[in-house]
This record gives sequence, structure tokens and C-alpha cells, in this order.
Amino acid sequence: MGLKRFVVGTGLGVLVGYGTLMSIPSNNLSRHLEEAHRTNVGMGDTNIEFLLEFKNTILQEAREHRIPAAYLAAVLLEENYDRPRWEDVKENVATVLGYDTTLGPGQVKISTAVKLDCDELAITRDRQEIIDRLRDPYINIKYVARFLAHRKAHTANARGLDNEGFLHNPKQMVLVGSQYVNGLRAEENWYGYSVVMNLKDVPNVFFDGESKPIVEMALNYVRQNGRDALSKF
Repeated sequence: MGLKRFVVGTGLGVLVGYGTLMSIPSNNLSRHLEEAHRTNVGMGDTNIEFLLEFKNTILQEAREHRIPAAYLAAVLLEENYDRPRWEDVKENVATVLGYDTTLGPGQVKISTAVKLDCDELAITRDRQEIIDRLRDPYINIKYVARFLAHRKAHTANARGLDNEGFLHNPKQMVLVGSQYVNGLRAEENWYGYSVVMNLKDVPNVFFDGESKPIVEMALNYVRQNGRDALSKF
């Protein structure tokens, strides 16, 4: 009876703990704001606060890798919207156990970071060094920009588009976003549509010009083409 009570009690404790962690927002971004000595963390939308705090890095990496800053910002939002604290716990456990997990503001896989470094003939780093780099928000954003640029360069109808042309082509934005998470053979999916929808939340400072026409075009494309993909998700 004692063992049974222990097992039942432990199981209930795990379920309660899981439920609690699912209801608490992730600190995947807020901790970086705290490290940046932001005193008003949590007073507004943490996702937008993060974008504005790391605005210069996002703009710089987007410019260096020739992708729209607004699109890079939209991907960062997608990786953190509605993320519960449970995901932080899973990420930490997976890292300790040696799994190929995703890390940082942009949720970049350890293996992806290694491949991107190899593609640029970077010095081979050990696992812990890669993990430390991915947990640095400035370097993590760089990896996200590099990976998006890689995907765009390998997407036939997107590779020739400049930033303005890309932002005015919702289909290619959806496709590159879809392939960002599911590989170069992926077709349009919920992730790509969600990224494009996120453009409506990206502050104007990340757009080179007027954002309204771009956002309206993007949302219209999602309404016309993305209902099924988003409903299945």
C-alpha cells in the first residue's frame, strides 16, 4: 500500500508540475532582457521587447546575410510565441543528456549550427562551445540569419529576389519559412504561414519602408491559401 501511494503520489506530482510549467510563460527571451539590465521586463509583450532590445543585431545580421530584417524578426517571434516554461525544461534536460536539441532565441539545432560553421570553413568547435554560442542571443540571431539565407538561396524562385521583392512575394516567404524547419523538399506548411502572419506584429523599424501594404498582401495570401495547413496544426 505504501509503495502504491508513493507511485500514485509521484505520478500526480509530475502531472501537477507539468500542468504548472505548461501554464507559465517561457523565459527563453525574458532572461536575455534581464541580462541586458532591462528594468521593465514583463511590463509589455516580451517578444516585441526582445526584438527592440536586439534591434541593432537583427538589422545588422539581416543586412549582412541579405534577408529582410522584418522576416528575420517574424521567425524569431514564431519560435517564441506561446512557448511554455515546460519547453525550457525539456531543452535543458536534452542538453544535459547529449541530444541534438534546439537552443536560444531562434531555437537553432546544435547540428544545424555545426553544419553552418562547416559550410563557412569555420574552426571545428566542441559540443559545449557550440551550446554556449547558441545560448548567446547575439550569436544565436546570427545563426538564424545564416540559416534563413541558406534556405532562401536554395529555393529556386526565391534565390533571385532582393529584399523588397521577397517581402512582396508571400508565396516565397511561406515556402522559405516552411523549408527552414522541414528541409528543402518541404512544401508550404503551417510554420511558413505562421511566420508570414507574424509580419503584422513586427515593429515598423524592421521594415525599410511602409509596412502596411506588405502586411496586407501577406495576410491575404494566408487567408486564401493557408486555412487548411493552419487548421490541421
